[in-house]
Amino acid sequence: MPALEVPSGLNKKRTARREKRDTVVGAIMEVTLHKGLPRIDFKLTVENSARDHRLRVLFPLPFNTETAITENQFHVAERSLTPPPWNGTSPEQPPTTFPQKTFAAFRKAKRLGVAVFNKGLQGR
Repeated sequence: MPALEVPSGLNKKRTARREKRDTVVGAIMEVTLHKGLPRIDFKLTVENSARDHRLRVLFPLPFNTETAITENQFHVAERSLTPPPWNGTSPEQPPTTFPQKTFAAFRKAKRLGVAVFNKGLQGR
């Protein structure tokens, strides 16, 4: 199983990651192509034993798009991929990631699009 060394958690003050990378995170990816279907299935199994460590997967799109469509707690939302401008006073920058429950979809035209469905822990 391929492995990635990551910090085991945050420092004692919980202000930064520990410097030492001593936790191994294992992952197995299965890819399935379906004859006659315009679909590729990815099954990613991750063993993340690190505390306080978030993992992300990046799926580059084969086209440019302006929005993301995601299922949220009570509705499906379409959001701009361009964050709103910073107001100049808030200590935080506008977010560049958004919550999603089971899918994120992207489209370029009526018949061209990509959707990523997940089962398990959701992220933002």
